[in-house]
Amino acid sequence: MDISPAVYIGFAATVFGGAGLKVVESLLSKSKDKADDAREIRDELRLEISALREQVKENSATQDELEKEIESWRGKYYELFVEHARVQNELTNAIQQIKDYAERARKNAELAKETAVQATLDRNAVRSAETARSDAAKAEQSALDHRKGDAV
Repeated sequence: MDISPAVYIGFAATVFGGAGLKVVESLLSKSKDKADDAREIRDELRLEISALREQVKENSATQDELEKEIESWRGKYYELFVEHARVQNELTNAIQQIKDYAERARKNAELAKETAVQATLDRNAVRSAETARSDAAKAEQSALDHRKGDAV
């Protein structure tokens, strides 16, 4: 049984053809798998993008609310700042008025003290003058009485 070289060639062609077909099939299936993987990744990315867009819309709404609240607090801060400045100014004025009043009261007390001392000195001078007049009147009376006693 002699096998002709054509059979060998046919057999080799079949083996190599089948192997080549498997290689081409594996290349095509890899390409298809890659395309399927890429499609799955794109689908996942589309879903993620949609979710992120929704989140951005929600965050944008939240950000708008927060900005409004910040503006509200900023307004309250400036109102309190102005009120604080007004109260601080009133307090400074009140303190100055109290200092001025205390200074006037101190000066009035000194003046009253000087007036009281002067009045005391004046009273003492009046008493001294009255005492001197009284002593002079007694001395004069005594001198008159003494002359009358000599004349009798």
